Order: sequence, then C-alpha cells, then structure tokens
Amino acid sequence: MMKWMIAAVMMVTILVVLLWIPKSITNAAEESAERAACKKSLEIASDIKILAGSMADKMGNSVTIDCPTKYIETSSAKEELTEEVSDYLYDCWDLFSKSANLFNQRTGTYCIICKSVTINNADRLEEALVDYLKSRKAPSASGITYLESFGGVVNLAKGAEQKYNFYSFTRGSPTAIIVAFGTLNFNGQHLIFDDSTGIGMLMHPYNDVSSLGCYSFEGRSTSLEYKR
Repeated sequence: MMKWMIAAVMMVTILVVLLWIPKSITNAAEESAERAACKKSLEIASDIKILAGSMADKMGNSVTIDCPTKYIETSSAKEELTEEVSDYLYDCWDLFSKSANLFNQRTGTYCIICKSVTINNADRLEEALVDYLKSRKAPSASGITYLESFGGVVNLAKGAEQKYNFYSFTRGSPTAIIVAFGTLNFNGQHLIFDDSTGIGMLMHPYNDVSSLGCYSFEGRSTSLEYKR
C-alpha cells in the first residue's frame, strides 16, 4: 500500500512539473516577443509630440509605441523588496534610456509609466535603495552595478539620494516607476537623471501622476496612450 502511495505522489509531482514547464516556456517566449516589439517601435519612432491629444511625428503622422505598462503586485518580504524594485528600475532604464530622440523635448516634458507596483505586505524598503543600487550588480552580463548601468553617481539629482534612502510605499496603493523625457525638475524627485540625454527616472504615487505636470503616457493594452 505504501509503495502505491509513493508511486501516486511521484506521478502527481511529475504531472505538475510537466504541466508547469510548457506554461513557463510560453510565458518567457511571450515576454521576449513583447520586449522585442517594444524596442523595435522605439527604434523607429522619433521627435514625437502631442497633436490633437495623440502622439504624432514631425510630419503630423500618428505614432504607435508598443510598450505596455506592467502592473505588478508583490507580497515579498522586506528583505527581498529592495532587489525587486531595483530590477524593475533596471528593466525600465534598459528599455528606454537609449531613446533620447523619442520625444520632442522642446515642446515639453514627457512621462511614460513603465510599471505600476503595488506592495501588499510591506510598506518600506528594508535596505536603503540608493545604497543597494550603488553596491549590487545589475542583472546583465557586464558585471557592473545598477548605478553604473544607469550612468554613475553623478546622475543622481540633488536631494534624490536622501529621498530614496528613506522611500516608503503605501501598502496596497500603487507606485509608478516613470521614465521622464525632458528637464522638468519634479521638485528634486529624480532618482536617476542623465543630463546628456534629458532622460530620467523617478517613483511617484500612481494615482497622483497628473500632479507632475508632464505629458503622461500609459499602456493598458499593447500600446502607450496619452493620459491627459
């Protein structure tokens, strides 16, 4: 009887693994294809401005950016939260930081909501975020730290280091990870900013993005859409 029970448990375990692997492979393939489509659309588009409430190029033609916003909920323990947030920042920077000519920054500042992160069971980063970005290696083959991949310490806006060393999330309320194109100061809220490209990143309460005063975009389906 015991042998039959062990065999049954093993069979169930094998079936679960066999069912999980194809789903995992499919999800990875979909994520890779979505990322490739986003990068391709960013390579093609340039000098975008707002025309009649929509994105348009300098000739007035409609432009589509296939980079949907990611809506993430996490229940990670506090000690894991800093790493997760660092990875989210790195992912957004990796996607958009090479697109300095994407928007016509002479016509205003543009904000893309790259991710919306909701923390369910922790309301504070366990480790100082900036310290983590300075000391830990980013998830890339280069072997450099997160901060080095963002361009180095010099790109931290004045006051940002102190702000983000004590950054708090409101439990259950989404926080937007925003990629900003333009020189708007955001009252010192930039976590990362590159003067040479005018591209920066900040985190801000998702439900209060409109207060930043930039043209903001969000992709609830597959493409970014102008929010206001």
